Amino acid sequence: NDSCAGFVKFTSLNVGYAATQFYHGVPYPNGLTYFGGTQDNGCVRGNDVAGLNGWSDIGRMGDVGYVAVDSSNTNIIYAVSGPIQKSTNGGLDFASSNNGISDNGTGPLVMDQINSQRLWTGGSRLWRTDNAANNWTQAAAGLAGDSVSTIAVSPLNPDNVLAGTSSGFIHRTNVGTTATSATNWPSASTRKRNARTSSCSCARRVSNHWRRASSRSASLPAPPL
Repeated sequence: NDSCAGFVKFTSLNVGYAATQFYHGVPYPNGLTYFGGTQDNGCVRGNDVAGLNGWSDIGRMGDVGYVAVDSSNTNIIYAVSGPIQKSTNGGLDFASSNNGISDNGTGPLVMDQINSQRLWTGGSRLWRTDNAANNWTQAAAGLAGDSVSTIAVSPLNPDNVLAGTSSGFIHRTNVGTTATSATNWPSASTRKRNARTSSCSCARRVSNHWRRASSRSASLPAPPL
Protein backbone atom coordinates (compact mmCIF):
# COMPACT_ATOMS: atom_id res chain seq x y z
CA ASN A 1 0.00 0.00 0.00
CA ASP A 2 1.54 3.31 -1.10
CA SER A 3 -0.58 5.46 1.20
CA CYS A 4 -1.12 5.84 4.93
CA ALA A 5 -4.76 6.60 5.70
CA GLY A 6 -4.87 8.67 2.53
CA PHE A 7 -2.58 11.41 3.87
CA VAL A 8 0.97 10.29 3.07
CA LYS A 9 2.16 8.75 -0.17
CA PHE A 10 5.29 6.64 -0.21
CA THR A 11 7.53 6.02 -3.20
CA SER A 12 9.69 2.94 -3.39
CA LEU A 13 13.40 3.69 -3.42
CA ASN A 14 14.59 0.09 -3.36
CA VAL A 15 15.85 0.17 -6.97
CA GLY A 16 16.59 -3.55 -6.93
CA TYR A 17 17.74 -3.59 -3.31
CA ALA A 18 17.05 -6.87 -1.49
CA ALA A 19 18.28 -8.20 1.82
CA THR A 20 18.19 -11.27 3.99
CA GLN A 21 19.89 -12.26 7.23
CA PHE A 22 22.74 -14.71 6.74
CA TYR A 23 23.94 -16.81 9.65
CA HIS A 24 26.87 -18.35 7.79
CA GLY A 25 28.20 -18.85 4.28
CA VAL A 26 31.07 -20.43 2.35
CA PRO A 27 32.48 -20.17 -1.19
CA TYR A 28 32.82 -23.12 -3.53
CA PRO A 29 36.40 -24.15 -4.43
CA ASN A 30 36.33 -22.11 -7.66
CA GLY A 31 35.60 -18.92 -5.69
CA LEU A 32 32.84 -17.94 -8.14
CA THR A 33 29.91 -19.72 -6.47
CA TYR A 34 28.86 -19.38 -2.85
CA PHE A 35 25.99 -20.37 -0.60
CA GLY A 36 24.81 -19.71 2.90
CA GLY A 37 22.27 -20.36 5.60
CA THR A 38 19.70 -17.68 6.31
CA GLN A 39 16.96 -16.81 8.76
CA ASP A 40 13.61 -18.19 7.53
CA ASN A 41 14.78 -18.40 3.90
CA GLY A 42 16.74 -21.66 4.05
CA CYS A 43 19.87 -22.13 1.94
CA VAL A 44 20.50 -19.72 -0.89
CA ARG A 45 23.17 -19.97 -3.57
CA GLY A 46 24.61 -17.36 -5.89
CA ASN A 47 27.51 -16.87 -8.27
CA ASP A 48 29.47 -14.11 -9.93
CA VAL A 49 27.98 -14.81 -13.38
CA ALA A 50 24.33 -14.56 -12.26
CA GLY A 51 25.04 -11.42 -10.27
CA LEU A 52 22.99 -9.67 -7.59
CA ASN A 53 19.63 -11.03 -8.69
CA GLY A 54 20.82 -14.54 -9.48
CA TRP A 55 20.41 -16.08 -6.04
CA SER A 56 18.35 -19.29 -5.84
CA ASP A 57 16.82 -21.31 -3.01
CA ILE A 58 18.13 -24.82 -2.43
CA GLY A 59 16.73 -27.42 -0.10
CA ARG A 60 13.52 -25.58 0.85
CA MET A 61 14.33 -25.39 4.56
CA GLY A 62 13.41 -22.76 7.13
CA ASP A 63 16.15 -21.41 9.38
CA VAL A 64 19.59 -22.64 8.31
CA GLY A 65 22.77 -21.97 10.27
CA TYR A 66 26.17 -23.28 9.25
CA VAL A 67 26.89 -24.74 5.81
CA ALA A 68 29.78 -26.61 4.16
CA VAL A 69 30.69 -27.83 0.69
CA ASP A 70 32.91 -30.79 -0.17
CA SER A 71 35.98 -29.42 -1.95
CA SER A 72 36.55 -32.71 -3.78
CA ASN A 73 32.94 -33.12 -4.94
CA THR A 74 30.79 -29.99 -4.92
CA ASN A 75 27.60 -32.02 -5.36
CA ILE A 76 28.01 -32.87 -1.67
CA ILE A 77 26.88 -30.01 0.56
CA TYR A 78 25.81 -29.74 4.18
CA ALA A 79 23.46 -27.46 6.08
CA VAL A 80 22.52 -27.20 9.76
CA SER A 81 18.73 -26.91 10.01
CA GLY A 82 17.81 -28.59 13.27
CA PRO A 83 19.77 -31.77 12.53
CA ILE A 84 22.64 -31.67 10.04
CA GLN A 85 21.31 -32.05 6.51
CA LYS A 86 23.35 -33.51 3.64
CA SER A 87 22.81 -33.38 -0.11
CA THR A 88 24.67 -35.53 -2.62
CA ASN A 89 23.08 -33.98 -5.72
CA GLY A 90 24.04 -30.34 -5.40
CA GLY A 91 21.13 -29.32 -3.21
CA LEU A 92 18.20 -30.86 -5.06
CA ASP A 93 17.47 -33.08 -2.06
CA PHE A 94 18.66 -33.15 1.55
CA ALA A 95 18.50 -35.89 4.17
CA SER A 96 19.30 -35.87 7.87
CA SER A 97 22.89 -36.96 8.64
CA ASN A 98 22.97 -36.96 12.44
CA ASN A 99 23.61 -40.64 13.12
CA GLY A 100 25.45 -40.96 16.43
CA ILE A 101 24.78 -37.42 17.67
CA SER A 102 22.75 -37.38 20.89
CA ASP A 103 22.53 -33.58 21.27
CA ASN A 104 19.13 -31.98 20.78
CA GLY A 105 20.64 -29.61 18.25
CA THR A 106 23.96 -28.70 16.69
CA GLY A 107 25.62 -25.35 16.18
CA PRO A 108 28.85 -24.82 14.24
CA LEU A 109 29.77 -27.12 11.36
CA VAL A 110 33.37 -27.13 10.10
CA MET A 111 35.01 -29.20 7.38
CA ASP A 112 38.63 -30.32 7.63
CA GLN A 113 40.52 -28.57 4.81
CA ILE A 114 42.85 -31.53 4.35
CA ASN A 115 40.23 -34.30 4.43
CA SER A 116 36.73 -33.34 3.31
CA GLN A 117 35.35 -36.60 4.73
CA ARG A 118 36.07 -35.26 8.21
CA LEU A 119 33.74 -32.67 9.71
CA TRP A 120 33.23 -31.25 13.19
CA THR A 121 30.12 -30.02 14.94
CA GLY A 122 29.07 -29.24 18.47
CA GLY A 123 26.12 -28.69 20.75
CA SER A 124 26.37 -29.55 24.42
CA ARG A 125 29.19 -31.88 23.34
CA LEU A 126 31.76 -32.00 20.55
CA TRP A 127 31.37 -34.40 17.62
CA ARG A 128 33.49 -35.59 14.68
CA THR A 129 32.74 -37.62 11.57
CA ASP A 130 35.41 -39.31 9.47
CA ASN A 131 33.08 -40.60 6.74
CA ALA A 132 31.21 -37.57 5.40
CA ALA A 133 28.52 -37.46 8.10
CA ASN A 134 27.41 -41.07 7.74
CA ASN A 135 28.34 -41.60 11.40
CA TRP A 136 29.40 -39.24 14.18
CA THR A 137 31.40 -39.93 17.35
CA GLN A 138 31.83 -37.85 20.47
CA ALA A 139 35.30 -36.31 20.39
CA ALA A 140 35.79 -34.73 23.82
CA ALA A 141 35.22 -35.70 27.43
CA GLY A 142 33.55 -32.41 28.28
CA LEU A 143 34.09 -28.69 27.79
CA ALA A 144 33.69 -25.81 30.23
CA GLY A 145 30.78 -23.61 29.20
CA ASP A 146 27.18 -24.02 28.15
CA SER A 147 27.61 -25.22 24.56
CA VAL A 148 30.03 -25.23 21.65
CA SER A 149 29.79 -21.93 19.77
CA THR A 150 32.72 -22.14 17.34
CA ILE A 151 35.25 -24.67 16.03
CA ALA A 152 38.50 -24.21 14.12
CA VAL A 153 40.68 -26.89 12.51
CA SER A 154 44.27 -26.16 11.55
CA PRO A 155 44.73 -26.11 7.75
CA LEU A 156 48.27 -27.43 8.33
CA ASN A 157 47.68 -30.19 10.88
CA PRO A 158 44.12 -31.56 11.34
CA ASP A 159 45.05 -32.91 14.77
CA ASN A 160 45.16 -29.32 16.05
CA VAL A 161 41.57 -28.27 16.77
CA LEU A 162 40.05 -25.43 18.80
CA ALA A 163 36.56 -25.31 20.30
CA GLY A 164 35.05 -22.16 21.79
CA THR A 165 32.01 -22.13 24.07
CA SER A 166 29.07 -19.84 24.63
CA SER A 167 30.46 -18.89 28.04
CA GLY A 168 33.78 -17.61 26.71
CA PHE A 169 36.09 -20.59 27.11
CA ILE A 170 38.39 -21.95 24.39
CA HIS A 171 39.61 -25.54 24.49
CA ARG A 172 42.23 -27.20 22.30
CA THR A 173 43.60 -30.58 21.37
CA ASN A 174 46.51 -31.88 19.32
CA VAL A 175 44.96 -35.33 18.80
CA GLY A 176 41.80 -34.21 17.03
CA THR A 177 41.65 -36.94 14.40
CA THR A 178 41.67 -39.69 17.03
CA ALA A 179 39.92 -37.90 19.93
CA THR A 180 37.14 -39.82 21.70
CA SER A 181 34.61 -39.20 24.44
CA ALA A 182 37.43 -39.89 26.92
CA THR A 183 39.80 -37.24 25.49
CA ASN A 184 40.40 -34.23 27.72
CA TRP A 185 40.66 -30.88 25.90
CA PRO A 186 42.63 -28.45 28.10
CA SER A 187 41.68 -24.80 28.19
CA ALA A 188 43.68 -22.71 25.74
CA SER A 189 42.91 -19.40 27.44
CA THR A 190 41.66 -17.85 30.65
CA ARG A 191 38.12 -16.57 30.36
CA LYS A 192 38.14 -12.79 30.80
CA ARG A 193 34.37 -12.35 31.08
CA ASN A 194 31.12 -14.18 30.52
CA ALA A 195 31.04 -13.55 26.79
CA ARG A 196 30.22 -15.88 23.94
CA THR A 197 33.21 -16.95 21.83
CA SER A 198 31.92 -16.01 18.40
CA SER A 199 34.87 -17.27 16.38
CA CYS A 200 38.37 -18.65 16.54
CA SER A 201 40.89 -19.52 13.85
CA CYS A 202 44.16 -21.36 13.39
CA ALA A 203 47.15 -19.71 11.72
CA ARG A 204 47.87 -20.78 8.15
CA ARG A 205 51.66 -20.71 8.57
CA VAL A 206 52.27 -21.95 12.10
CA SER A 207 50.03 -24.85 13.10
CA ASN A 208 49.93 -24.10 16.84
CA HIS A 209 49.07 -20.39 16.59
CA TRP A 210 45.48 -19.24 16.87
CA ARG A 211 43.22 -16.21 17.29
CA ARG A 212 39.88 -15.64 18.96
CA ALA A 213 37.00 -13.18 18.83
CA SER A 214 34.30 -12.77 21.45
CA SER A 215 31.16 -10.78 22.01
CA ARG A 216 28.68 -10.31 24.77
CA SER A 217 25.95 -12.87 24.45
CA ALA A 218 23.20 -10.26 24.29
CA SER A 219 24.73 -8.41 21.36
CA LEU A 220 25.29 -11.26 18.88
CA PRO A 221 22.61 -13.94 18.37
CA ALA A 222 23.83 -17.47 17.79
CA PRO A 223 22.87 -19.34 14.60
CA PRO A 224 19.71 -21.46 15.07
CA LEU A 225 19.97 -24.90 16.65
